[in-house]
Amino acid sequence: MALGTAAGTYAGGGSGMPTFSVGMSYNKSGTNPKGQIIVTVPLAGGVLYIKSNSISSMAITGANSTIYTKSTVYEVLNNGSTVAIDGGVSLRLDTVDGSPDQIGVTVLSSTSVLYYSNNWTVINNAWRTGPEALFSGSVTVD
Repeated sequence: MALGTAAGTYAGGGSGMPTFSVGMSYNKSGTNPKGQIIVTVPLAGGVLYIKSNSISSMAITGANSTIYTKSTVYEVLNNGSTVAIDGGVSLRLDTVDGSPDQIGVTVLSSTSVLYYSNNWTVINNAWRTGPEALFSGSVTVD
């Protein structure tokens, strides 16, 4: 992910690249998604830290996935202290397992303010996050 097309209240501005970590699966009966998503975005004064709390839904279609979660947003300041920004935010993660692998991250506040999008663009005449090629790493959807 890159910061060049990022948008939102916390679109970045620090040095470095945004990162993400995802571990998802379904429960034994195959009915409920479970797992964790963590996204970090460099800011001028620290790092935005977005951590999923509960998985709302997960859909897999071929090599694509879309995951919705409720999450908490923190800022970890350069001095090491942590500031809570918002709880109950909506995190949407779109992935494409292809060549190249792609990811789209959208974070909306509890009042629907855009906190972060890694690739805010017009798609089908509407503003939304479009999947963006990974700078490094990989996506596996299976």
